[in-house]
Amino acid sequence: MLPTTSQLLRYLRLPAARQDHTVRQALVYAVWRSGSAEDAHALLAEYFRQPAEARPDCLLPVFERHGDDAMARALFAASCSNGDLLPDAPAETLGVLARLGHPDIKPLLVRYAFEPSGYDLAKHAALGLLHVDCWDLEQPIRAAIEATYGKNLFPEFLPALVCKLPDRTQMLARLYASGTEYCSTDCNAGILLGFSLCGTEGAPYFQQALLSPAWEAHSSGSGTRWYAYQGMQNLGLTFRQLYADIRGLADPTKRGFPVRVLLALLALKVGPHSWAEHPAEPFVELYPALFGWETDDSRNNLLDLAAVAGLEDEADQLEKLMVLRLNEEVLLRNYIS
Repeated sequence: MLPTTSQLLRYLRLPAARQDHTVRQALVYAVWRSGSAEDAHALLAEYFRQPAEARPDCLLPVFERHGDDAMARALFAASCSNGDLLPDAPAETLGVLARLGHPDIKPLLVRYAFEPSGYDLAKHAALGLLHVDCWDLEQPIRAAIEATYGKNLFPEFLPALVCKLPDRTQMLARLYASGTEYCSTDCNAGILLGFSLCGTEGAPYFQQALLSPAWEAHSSGSGTRWYAYQGMQNLGLTFRQLYADIRGLADPTKRGFPVRVLLALLALKVGPHSWAEHPAEPFVELYPALFGWETDDSRNNLLDLAAVAGLEDEADQLEKLMVLRLNEEVLLRNYIS
């Protein structure tokens, strides 16, 4: 078991008033990143030790990443009863149980996704369905997605299920048009995610939406930015490629909004907890690509591009953070194979 796991267990046993959210998240992230099933089971015991209404939901990502069949059975037994998620159980539990492959979770996912009784339940049920076999749900998925066309608001994550359909060419085009013309930017995260999960077929729509002001992919209020960042990873779209695409825009006056998106997404990458399971774009390669000098005495990098959009201060802050992450990355290579 990791030393950090022992430290986290001690921290979780402190009175709530003595726990700091940032410290707790740092400990959880370290276990998520470097732990194992042994760490997850130790934390699960602590999770169940707490009263149901006070259980530390922050541990769920660790269970999802490092859990096993035994953990899935224990979570299901403690969280679900008579075909319902118990009121004290966090909605995120639905996605965790789907990722861990619990055989009895699918009926709950279907009901909460297609008969939504609240935003969180509908969201995590739809996201959970991404991890189960949906061969028998083609018609409900198709009908649910078609019902979003021309709507401003709808169950936000149902469109992500477009990736489960065998024939989705027309649907992707309709989703892009509807997302551009009608959909609220507080409700488009599921569409972006769906594009990214459709591989090469969805990639052109994702990349167009990413840099379109109509989609506001930089917005953090509703989670659009997070799912745009996830989508980049799903498609293998690198920051270097995104930066090159923005620099290559023929009309320099059109670069302002794309630069704002790039900086917003880059802030997630350089932040302390990216929760990314995909291989990271190494800072040792990314930093010189974004902030290097063309020659010893000539600079033409992201700082200059951001300055044109009035965002040089934001870019300067990100450069400082990236230097810290670059040094951390190089240091950790001594200890992580």
